[in-house]
Amino acid sequence: MKKTIGILALIISTGAFAQNNDYNNTGDKQTEGRKHKMSMQQEIEKLTPEQQEELRTMQEKNMKENMKIMLSIKEVDIQIKKEMLNEKLNTKKIEQLIDQKSKLHATQEKSMLKFMLEVKSKFGIELMMGQHRMGENREDMPVRKG
Repeated sequence: MKKTIGILALIISTGAFAQNNDYNNTGDKQTEGRKHKMSMQQEIEKLTPEQQEELRTMQEKNMKENMKIMLSIKEVDIQIKKEMLNEKLNTKKIEQLIDQKSKLHATQEKSMLKFMLEVKSKFGIELMMGQHRMGENREDMPVRKG
């Protein structure tokens, strides 16, 4: 009887603890992200039409630059996969390709940060550029199983 009561108490306390953590962690972070996105949109709407057009032009230019880098990264990935298919692996070439890919990722991140700083200095708007995609706060992301 004492064991049963102890086990039930343990189950109830762990359930309550897990429930409290879910409310405190996931809900608040999602709400903060939504609030930031809404306030950022409101800041953009406060700009003059000329400023909005300039921001759109800057965004398009940044997107084109980013797409070129992403395409280069994909090309390097394909080259790496081709090298991995060879019967005799050329480890030097694979290492060079991996280094090249790392440099492209660094260039991409620098470009994004430069764009964010430029928008902030010109318009006073802090952009939120997909922190999860950049590798930040990855431990907070849900894990898919299956």
